[in-house]
Amino acid sequence: MLVRAPVKVPALPPAPTPVKPTWGLRRALTWNFKTIFLLSLAAGLAAGAASALLGYISMDYAVYSVGMVGLAALIAITGQAERVLLAIILLDVPFALDFNPLYDPFFASVGAITGYNISLTTLCLPVLYLIWLMKSASKANSAPALPLFPKSALWLPILWIVFNLLSILAAESPMMSVYSLFLLIQSLLLYIYLVANIKTSADLNYILFFLFLGITLESLLMIGLRIYGQSFSFAGFNARVDPDLRVGGTLGGPNTASTYLSMLLPLCASYFLLVRQHKPILTTLSLTGFILGVVALFLTLSRGGWVSFAIALFLFLFIILYFRRVSAKILLLGMFILALLLLFQDLITSRITGFDAGSAETRLYLMDIAFRMIRDHPILGVGLNNYALVMLSYFANYNRSVYLTVVHNDFVRVWAEIGPGGLLTFIAFHLYLIQRGWAAWRQKDVLFGAVALGLMVALIGHTAHMLVESFHGRVLMELYWLIAGIITAASYQNHTYLDSSEAAP
Repeated sequence: MLVRAPVKVPALPPAPTPVKPTWGLRRALTWNFKTIFLLSLAAGLAAGAASALLGYISMDYAVYSVGMVGLAALIAITGQAERVLLAIILLDVPFALDFNPLYDPFFASVGAITGYNISLTTLCLPVLYLIWLMKSASKANSAPALPLFPKSALWLPILWIVFNLLSILAAESPMMSVYSLFLLIQSLLLYIYLVANIKTSADLNYILFFLFLGITLESLLMIGLRIYGQSFSFAGFNARVDPDLRVGGTLGGPNTASTYLSMLLPLCASYFLLVRQHKPILTTLSLTGFILGVVALFLTLSRGGWVSFAIALFLFLFIILYFRRVSAKILLLGMFILALLLLFQDLITSRITGFDAGSAETRLYLMDIAFRMIRDHPILGVGLNNYALVMLSYFANYNRSVYLTVVHNDFVRVWAEIGPGGLLTFIAFHLYLIQRGWAAWRQKDVLFGAVALGLMVALIGHTAHMLVESFHGRVLMELYWLIAGIITAASYQNHTYLDSSEAAP
């Protein structure tokens, strides 16, 4: 009897695992949706451009609208809102796209902060904080959180805010103080964000990319302005070159531009000479930014900027030659600087030895007025950002013909406005940053150490510049606290923040 083999019934395929819906913006944007979105965006931008050309709306507002819509599109497509917003803030330092409600051109011309300075940083920073806080809250529910912020990095800035607030009690115009306090708090928030969020080499490299890109583009613009020989404005961007061909770029005056360059050029040099990582684009940008930036620095004709950069560069070279051997890169950089000195020899000589239209003498008169102001207001000062207002009464009784402006010394201005407590806090925080920079340089991490060294020597050079100039605007205030945040984060990364797996990406 034949027995049939059992028939094998094919097994049914397993039931598909149900897919949980995701509601994240990046996942929701499929390629089809993105295509529709981009086509709609293009149509809207075309309509806006046509309206601007036909005169229905101003070109400035058209450009701003295009920029904001483009920003929204970039965030939607990449899903990297935090990175995009941080990049905008970093590029906002040199290109300074802002507007000033309640702006007073007279007091602005004599060195005061007037009106509420609303910049791209003002718009992006609150959103950046919201994202950061939401991420921190989600991490706190799943895993033990790292220390949010080193306490030692915060008490001096808080004390600085306290003295600024106390000075308002003595202010003739509290509203003038509020204008400056608005920028100060904004800069402090940027400082806190950087210290708490620069945790790895990847974080720092991202910031360096946009700092190097910014100085490269700004230097190119300044060189182009010198060749073109005329200032121009477009959609809120004001590119300046003075009649004597002193270049200020989009940063304002030549002295402001020279300060921006002299504070970032040592960083470019330090990265190029000391960092040996697999980041060719950063190496290229740092070298390009340094070369173009030095040329642009000469074109500002700012003697204070030249001296500041020279001090920083000399100190930087002394430190690395003391701790390390001479490399071919250092020799090449030295030859480049020497070549530029020879190229601009006549320009430098005429600027240093030429007639200064009484500039040096005027600075002495302004210093005398400042010390009389300090004598009359010894405790709280005249009030934050009230120097320009109060000095009018002193000029009225001054029998010499002196150019009307705030004192050309940052330390004396702080003393006159905020009192001795504010001055001591200001100096203490400045010295704290220099100490933190040295501590980071002496740590083992090459990237963080090189960056901290470049910024530390820049601050030392800037100290000399502060003795002969007053830096009180949004751009330089934001730049100073940006540098402060990077230095502080670099000095604490070894034992608090750095992920060792990302030490050399």
